[in-house]
Amino acid sequence: MPDGMEDDDEEDGEEGVDKVPARIRRGWSMRGSGKRVYSRPTYDRGKSPKNSLIEAWTGMRPLIRHGLYKGGALALGFSLGVPQFFTAETAYLAATYDSWTDFYVCIWYGVAVAIWMFDQCTRNWLPPVALAARVPLVSMIVGALLYGTPA
Repeated sequence: MPDGMEDDDEEDGEEGVDKVPARIRRGWSMRGSGKRVYSRPTYDRGKSPKNSLIEAWTGMRPLIRHGLYKGGALALGFSLGVPQFFTAETAYLAATYDSWTDFYVCIWYGVAVAIWMFDQCTRNWLPPVALAARVPLVSMIVGALLYGTPA
């Protein structure tokens, strides 16, 4: 072997141990100076650690939580067609009855109050049930607001 390629294990005095030839060990050495240490990058997880859904929900600002709650109820209502029903019913009442004090119109006032009272009663129930109970109220309000006379 050349002068610089001596086997370091020969100096240990161990005999009978299966030794790796120096030719193979040279391929194991680090390339370059060996002073640069590479490590896996760490990613900032943000200010808040992982939370459960309930902790994240209660940690939100009330305005955002209120908007998500009402928006979720409205999205569920639109998927079921509830605002479209109330828009069509408002258009029917406006086209059919001359006065907003007719008997059939007053029945719908009672339906609106009943929906509002049902929503008030279910606010403190289990959240999915309360959300499902909020769908008619939000859909009724948006359906009535979406009504407009076509130009």
